[in-house]
Amino acid sequence: AEDKIINACVSVLQDSGFTVENTDAKLGTILASKQREAVESGQVAGAIIIAVIFGVAIPIDKNQTMYASIVVSPSSSDKKSSLVRITFSRLVWNDRGALSKAERLEDPEVYQTFFTKLSKGLFLEAQNI
Repeated sequence: AEDKIINACVSVLQDSGFTVENTDAKLGTILASKQREAVESGQVAGAIIIAVIFGVAIPIDKNQTMYASIVVSPSSSDKKSSLVRITFSRLVWNDRGALSKAERLEDPEVYQTFFTKLSKGLFLEAQNI
């Protein structure tokens, strides 16, 4: 059962633009990443205002790498069930190439979206669709 869940997790990640870097079926782990632009308009506007007022250019966020880390394990209470734990995080680099943020993503919507897609994928697989 864990193999099907791991495969479904990989599919959801790939469909969401992630590159799967490592999977280990024995450990039930999946690691994936995704490159994205990190420029936020408010941050850019603030940097421009500071540059104009003080004549100092401050660094702004430019690139980020999003990470997904998944662990699939058998449920201890129900032998027919599996537990899926996922953590999304990101590293952000500024326009000077320095790491400016390293944080776990806490937005519940990101996690709800992943589990909705995973549930749908597992349902369709069970129906052989």
